[in-house]
Amino acid sequence: MRRARTAAALMSAGVFAITTAGAAGAASASPTSPHSAHVRPAGISFGRAAEIRLPANASAKQLAFLATVDCQPGGECVAGGGYESRGGSGIREQPMIVTESRGRWARARELAFPSPKQGYLASIDCTRPGSCVAAGDYIVPAGDSAGFVVTESRGRWGPVRRLFPPRNATIGARFSVNALSCLQAGSCAAVGWYHDSRGAETWVATETRGKWQAAREIRPPATSPASNRFADPSSIACPRAGACVAVGSYQDVSGTLRAFAVSQAGGGWRPAVQVRPPGNAARFPDANLASVSCPSGGACVAAGDYAATAPPQQAMIATESGGRWHQARALTLLPPNASATATSSLQAIACPSVRSCVAVGIYDAAAGGIPAMYLTESAGIWRKASELAMPPNAATPFAVELDAADCSASGFCAVVGSYFTTGVNSEAAMAALS
Repeated sequence: MRRARTAAALMSAGVFAITTAGAAGAASASPTSPHSAHVRPAGISFGRAAEIRLPANASAKQLAFLATVDCQPGGECVAGGGYESRGGSGIREQPMIVTESRGRWARARELAFPSPKQGYLASIDCTRPGSCVAAGDYIVPAGDSAGFVVTESRGRWGPVRRLFPPRNATIGARFSVNALSCLQAGSCAAVGWYHDSRGAETWVATETRGKWQAAREIRPPATSPASNRFADPSSIACPRAGACVAVGSYQDVSGTLRAFAVSQAGGGWRPAVQVRPPGNAARFPDANLASVSCPSGGACVAAGDYAATAPPQQAMIATESGGRWHQARALTLLPPNASATATSSLQAIACPSVRSCVAVGIYDAAAGGIPAMYLTESAGIWRKASELAMPPNAATPFAVELDAADCSASGFCAVVGSYFTTGVNSEAAMAALS
């Protein structure tokens, strides 16, 4: 759920959602349909992406993004993000929600903030249909951002509740929510970053019996500098009570970007640790873990990218078992239309069961452009990479930004992101996304 887009990228992007093939015909779903049967990721395929219609009060520029998605075993999904709205108070950035049922995505709708606040959704997690928690950022009067959570119960969204940074936070500095994960209603954990006297730090906050505790700082990896720190946690997963895992990237003492992971055990958070990049990493690997998934009862799997000796950027997978993160390994599978020297990046991963995952990312195509791809793992082996089909109005060559993916335990999956539409200078779009 890493959001690395630029203003230029948002200026020309449409938003899309895509679900596993067969969903569109689910109107006649039965207990034996793919919605209720266990589907192995190796057999998963996706249909064509659908353009999401923005709320009726969207500005004429149609600026928006989807940053998060959650899917339930029955095939219902909820996605969230932000859009530019118009109204009596002028142009504002507002959070939006869009729902999917039986293969059909409804029109996105505004998740209203009290005026004059602005903001967006960064993450959403649902324990069952109509029971979700969403988190994101909104702009406070001083112009900085603050984190918030909002809970849905029986299909109705409650009031926005502000989260507060650790006590050592710099007054007036940004406090941002990047991701959350919920084990059950009233039991969630969120992760993000904030500023203190030493730079940008990672924080975590937990919800117990419906009450959010104060955020606390996570001790960075041992190779972090004493000052001018930078940390960007991107994803969190909580497979069991009191046992969560978060991943992201940080800068070491040399200023090099490296991947990190941090684990909670017995309710207590350990210091973050560096996740070593693959053996062919460049001297300055610029490694990042963008997403983590921890299937119930199994080990965790994280996906991201790093700077290799060749090609210059490559997808990677890292696994955890017994509380220990192993060295990441390169994932070199690419769709048939990839260029001979293609770079690649994984931006989200979802594992409906142990050793069975779906990862999504982007790559360089031989004909030019940056298309989207998905890869499937079964029985611990990554077996296939395929291109994701964009909406018919997508500009060519493609320039795509993937933001999130999720799979229910039944194997029903969804992916959301942004793309550039016909008529856009896609070469400039690709520069904005790179």
